[in-house]
Amino acid sequence: MWNNEITRQLGIKLLFVGAGMAIVGSPELTAAVSNASGVGLFCLGPGAPEMLADEIDSIRRLSSAPFGVDFIVEETGFGPATTEAHVEVAIAKHGPLCCAKHGYQFMDDHANVPDQFDNKQGERSERER
Repeated sequence: MWNNEITRQLGIKLLFVGAGMAIVGSPELTAAVSNASGVGLFCLGPGAPEMLADEIDSIRRLSSAPFGVDFIVEETGFGPATTEAHVEVAIAKHGPLCCAKHGYQFMDDHANVPDQFDNKQGERSERER
């Protein structure tokens, strides 16, 4: 078992954080990871804030261990995946941990390529070899 600043702050024994996996994740999976001494993350994906509240309640019924709520900060075909109302639900439900991730933006011009991949074929530059 791990014993460091992070595990003590989160009240966990294993330094493992499960992925939120919007749409395919579930309260059951989130609770299982937390019950196994890690931190389960739940991500609703596109859905109403009331759905998030229900899912948090489900997780709490399945586990008394710490878990987190994972927010996607991205526009979807259904509108924004996360709104202020979603965040307010997590706060009101006393979600012990929240995290957010932003979707990937694909690069369609060479000017946006990071320096270590500065030639057009995507190979490492001379200075990185």
